[in-house]
Amino acid sequence: MTWRAIFVGILFATYLFPQSILSLGQIKAKAEGGEAAAQFELGVRYYQGQGVPQDYAEAMRWFRKAADQGNIDAEFNLGVMFEKGRGVPIDYEQSMQFYREAAIQDYAPAEYNLGVMFDKARGVPQDFPEAMTWYQKAADQGYAAAQYNLGLLYFYGQGTAQDSLTADMWIKLAVTLATAADRLKFSDMRDTVESQMTADQLAEAERMAKAWGPAVPK
Repeated sequence: MTWRAIFVGILFATYLFPQSILSLGQIKAKAEGGEAAAQFELGVRYYQGQGVPQDYAEAMRWFRKAADQGNIDAEFNLGVMFEKGRGVPIDYEQSMQFYREAAIQDYAPAEYNLGVMFDKARGVPQDFPEAMTWYQKAADQGYAAAQYNLGLLYFYGQGTAQDSLTADMWIKLAVTLATAADRLKFSDMRDTVESQMTADQLAEAERMAKAWGPAVPK
């Protein structure tokens, strides 16, 4: 079975923005005062057990407060918690709801995770064209895992006509933008695709990859 990139998990404060220089008490005061960014960070602290006992239920409570104010990172993390069953029973319907709320704001990790849900039939019937739609949105923003999975759909003709040239272009881009942990796996698949292409196709895929540029969300 071909290795497929899978769900991206919880996004932590250290990933989303510089670690707050505020003390835990100051963060709590701001969160209790209604500041969405502080509520999100407090949720992360409880999720990680950073300065407080790890408590998924409390993490979810603070993520919900931030999400209620439109905090996109909190919406995404709630989607992950429902998908993974962290502090709550697994609930794919709730997970998709929160992913969609973030995805309609052009949030690439949420677009990607929606693609995985349709690709892998997580709480919905398997739907490769719908998976492709969401992968495409994230891939257009330079999201490497989405580019890789999109390339696989083109290569295997799932949800679209088989197209090794377009598959190679997307997987090439994924290799370039991937984390070190994923780069080798992506590279192995690129080599598999390219082993079945002509010299002219390889040259065209290279040209397409070089001409590509990430879309800027509106």
